[in-house]
Amino acid sequence: MFVAMTTDEKRITLVDHEQAEKLRGGEFICPACREPVRIKNGQVMPAHFAHIGPACDVDSEGESTIHLRGKQWLMQLGQLLGYAVTLEVYYPEIRQRADVVWEKPERKLILEFQCSPLDPKRLKERTKGYAQLGWK
Repeated sequence: MFVAMTTDEKRITLVDHEQAEKLRGGEFICPACREPVRIKNGQVMPAHFAHIGPACDVDSEGESTIHLRGKQWLMQLGQLLGYAVTLEVYYPEIRQRADVVWEKPERKLILEFQCSPLDPKRLKERTKGYAQLGWK
């Protein structure tokens, strides 16, 4: 995941290795479960946060390099298209975390970057959850 919160509830979105290096040593928590996370800043994968203990239900699948890079690409594309873009927004009322959110005054979109098989029933449930909140 690219997003965590500081202990004083400030949202942090990792965008590159340099930023991750500057933040190293800070204390961060998962926005969904509020458990501690740490920065992982290796050479193979993009810099990201990972749970220190077991991952929570929202972050239980682990993310591949392709998935992380895909979310970054969707973020950059949205910005180029003039959207306000937010990564990994957690919606507690439906217990889901959207990969990427694109917003304009007249349009709000949730983008999920799916890299692994997803049961059609689960896809329908996730889509229904976002629709309940008024998102497409």
